[in-house]
Order: sequence, then structure tokens, then C-alpha cells
Amino acid sequence: IPVFPFARTAVLALVFAAAPAQAAWFYVGSDGGCQFTSVQAALNAADTGGPHEIRIARNAIYNAQALSVQFSGTSTITIRGGYADCNATTASGASTALSGTGGAAAPVLRLVVPAGKTVKLDRLTFMNGDPAGNNPGGGIHFTGGGTLEITNSAIINNTAGNGGGIFADGEGHPPGGRLVIGENVFINNNTARASGGGVFVAGMEMTMLEDRSAIASNTANVATNTDVGYGGGVFVRSRAGRPGIVRIGSASVGNSGAVY
Repeated sequence: IPVFPFARTAVLALVFAAAPAQAAWFYVGSDGGCQFTSVQAALNAADTGGPHEIRIARNAIYNAQALSVQFSGTSTITIRGGYADCNATTASGASTALSGTGGAAAPVLRLVVPAGKTVKLDRLTFMNGDPAGNNPGGGIHFTGGGTLEITNSAIINNTAGNGGGIFADGEGHPPGGRLVIGENVFINNNTARASGGGVFVAGMEMTMLEDRSAIASNTANVATNTDVGYGGGVFVRSRAGRPGIVRIGSASVGNSGAVY
């Protein structure tokens, strides 16, 4: 059966339209194999196509971090530390530390994840974030209707108004926002001036069901004014008519509880 030119063109157009976006890797570090020396620059570059992965080497010092990004074009993005350098193909050893020390009074990482999008954080340490006053989210400030997954990471020594370690809020976004605390995640020694020393969850779902994860030694209600705060470990509430839901089933570490 002959194929007419217009039919062949239509078929090719359909093939090109259906072609999936190509995955890419964005390397951050201080050696010659790195595309970026700045984590923020890599975040800005990764919001097209996808799924993408940002790989952050341990051969640089990442202080004064006040990272901020709103992902819109990428369906799934993984931000992974633990690489010895930008030529390494496998993450191994210690995590990569992202610190707010010496920078703006802000969360270490502020991100908006729209509905249908997923951001995965792996082998990272978020530390010393310090937004001023009642501003929320010391280590991580997460809003949106999408999913944030954290594995093999630590959120330590951060301070904020609400959510010293992590602030997760679904208000103003489509329902369905989720914070997923996976395996080997430690949310320790964070402070809320009001509520949610470790984690503050509002109008979305949080799960912590995998092994070897714990929310430990966090503190709430340390403000010098008369405000009342709650939830040294976890504070959960509804927001704009949406329920806040927390499911905890981690085996934790040793004889301690998942939240203590």
C-alpha cells in the first residue's frame, strides 16, 4: 500500500511529539569535571525536561546556603550528595553538607513542588538554617501539592519560628501534598520558637515508615514572648479545610522510639 507524503509527515510528527524528555545529570563541586560550583545554579538549570539528577560532590564547602527553587517543568528531580568528586559515578561514604552558616537568615532549602511533581533528596545534611522571627522552616521549607521524599539524610541544628527542622505546608496548592521520610533519616537537635521543633506539618500528609529513621532531641516553644508552642518532635494541623495526617512506623535505631 503506498504511503502518501502527507501521511508520512503526520506519522513523524506524532513520533516526535510522543518522544520522552531526556534525563540529564548536573554535577556540582570544585574539580574540573563539574558543570557548576553553585548548588543554586544547578537547581536553576535542572527545571526543564527530565527526570533529572543533581549530584553534589563532597570536595567543596557549601556554607551560606539559602537555596530557593520552584520546580515546574521537571516531573521528577533527585538531588543527591555523597559523591567524592564530579567524576564519580556512585555516591558513597559521607553525605554532602549544606549549611546556612554565614548566610542570610533563611531556610537552607526552600522549595515549591507542584502537584504531579516529585523531588527526592538523598545523602544530604541540612544544617544551621535560621530564618528570623516567626518565619518557618529552618532546614527545609516545603510547600506545594507534590511530593518531597528524603532518604539517607540528616536535618540538624536548624532554628525557625515553626518547623525548626522541616516545615511542610499544603495551603494554596492542589490537595495531595506529601512529605515522605524514608530510611536512614535523622531529624535531630532542631528548635522551633513556636511549634514543631523537628517537623511542622500543615494540610498535607507525612509518612515515616522505613527503618532507621528518627525525630530526636528537638525543642519547641522557646520564644521569649507569651506565644504558646507545641510539638517538640512533630506538630501536625489542618490547613484551609485540609487535614494534616502523620503516619509513623519506623523501627528507629537501637532501643529508642521513632520520635523522642
